[in-house]
Amino acid sequence: MTVTAHTQRSLSPHLRRLFASLILSMVFAELDQRIVNTSLPRTASDLGGLSHLSLVETA
Repeated sequence: MTVTAHTQRSLSPHLRRLFASLILSMVFAELDQRIVNTSLPRTASDLGGLSHLSLVETA
């Protein structure tokens, strides 16, 4: 038995908004991580805590 007609289901506007907000929040969280990870060694060295940098990065 083969199915020739493809039924198309669309998401409700509420679910679309939910998925869009989840994806957008993940993008912003990833962007925040990139900025913090790039600036963290410089900030730690300016504050004199370079020896504790591994603790901060793994937390």
